[in-house]
Amino acid sequence: MINHSNTGMKMTPQRMAILNFLDGNLTHPSAADIFREISANFPTMSMATVYNTLETLVQKGLIQELGIDPYKKRFDPNPDHHHHLICIHCREINDIFSKGVGEFICRYFPPLFLWFIIVGIKY
Repeated sequence: MINHSNTGMKMTPQRMAILNFLDGNLTHPSAADIFREISANFPTMSMATVYNTLETLVQKGLIQELGIDPYKKRFDPNPDHHHHLICIHCREINDIFSKGVGEFICRYFPPLFLWFIIVGIKY
């Protein structure tokens, strides 16, 4: 859960809507996904508001920016350390929390970063 008081931002209705949309969201949405979902309720909101809000949340460590989709940046409201599985067919991203999976893969493929991505096709 994103703590609104930790954002350092003035809480406008648009920013609250972005935070509420992200709270518990497991879809790893892009900025465009977020804008599409909440802009109907805020017709004067711009994409810049979404981008700026997301950038601030990333800088504060409250969400993660994911660069694992080659077509768009995605955002994960769970800042805790975990890994991701992405389907190359439907672009769905799933979280992997199993420490054992990470240890197994790292034994054979030493990570270059502190996280890894498994790419496959969802059946």
